[in-house]
Amino acid sequence: MMLTWKAGLSEAIQFIFNVGAVFFNLIFLNMLRREYFHLNMRIILALNSFSLIVAQFSALLSDNIIDHLPYDMRELKSVIDVLRDAALNVNTFMVIPLVGERIVASFSSRKYEQVGRSWYMAYALSFVLVSWILNLLAAFYTEDILTNFDLSGPVAKLRSEAEGNKYWLVVYYAAGGAINIISFLIFVALYKYNQYYYNTGVDITHHSLSLRYQLAENVRTGKQLMPVALLTSVTQTFYGFVLTGAVWSAFTSHFMEAMLLIIPPTCAVTATLTPLVYIWFHNTMRRSILNALQIEHSHATHWQVEGLNGKNLLVEKNETPTVHFQMLTKSWL
Repeated sequence: MMLTWKAGLSEAIQFIFNVGAVFFNLIFLNMLRREYFHLNMRIILALNSFSLIVAQFSALLSDNIIDHLPYDMRELKSVIDVLRDAALNVNTFMVIPLVGERIVASFSSRKYEQVGRSWYMAYALSFVLVSWILNLLAAFYTEDILTNFDLSGPVAKLRSEAEGNKYWLVVYYAAGGAINIISFLIFVALYKYNQYYYNTGVDITHHSLSLRYQLAENVRTGKQLMPVALLTSVTQTFYGFVLTGAVWSAFTSHFMEAMLLIIPPTCAVTATLTPLVYIWFHNTMRRSILNALQIEHSHATHWQVEGLNGKNLLVEKNETPTVHFQMLTKSWL
């Protein structure tokens, strides 16, 4: 079937960013092997990237490949679409353990390095497993609704065979939208709290170097996570708004057709930008830190300080580690 130019443009954009999302999330997964995040956060971020890879690779198979094959593969396409919707929904609720990790890091800074990693890994994996099971079930309802819109009239309507699902859909996406908005506000509040605490509450003569590092890390991580949280919350809230409005016949058929062309590439763009924010921020942070450190080699005895790039930095012994720690962290704030 010939595509209109609008549908063709939508599919081309979706294809480019589906490939980009898979590629850059794989790069970010490889970067997570390096310890520039605490292990607890690395677990959550890795699971998040995995769900994005599954979602966008499924979209690539379904929308960009199977739809253009000269075979009837509707059953396989239906299964892949359910997997895609489930992965996107899992990504929506992944923010819950991430917010939990940030709260623990912010209010238990003194003990954070002693927080048991094995129990947090078990908690995160259990949450994701339950989330996948529930969202796979939810995806069947979502796909049933998406394939049962009647766009032949002036107003988009849900066909009678899928009418019973619309009440569930409103509750489900309202909950997802509320979680994303509240989580973003929590991220902003935690970032401001940690920034204030670091600037006013840290007495460098009475706090250990590891504690001051954790406090600075809280600020750095908060700054890095906020744009990602904003991207996810805006995209998922928009997606939920369109679907819930459509099932209640709130939109014209023309508007709904446009949304069905806009939503898939929008999700693909978000899935690509998410790892790029992490990658860009990490490289920028590393350059600014190395520029901030002024290392002299005129003395025979030096301190050994490990930089974030994994290399050992030589620091003059007549400069205290505290001075260089302040130089190391000032570019994060």
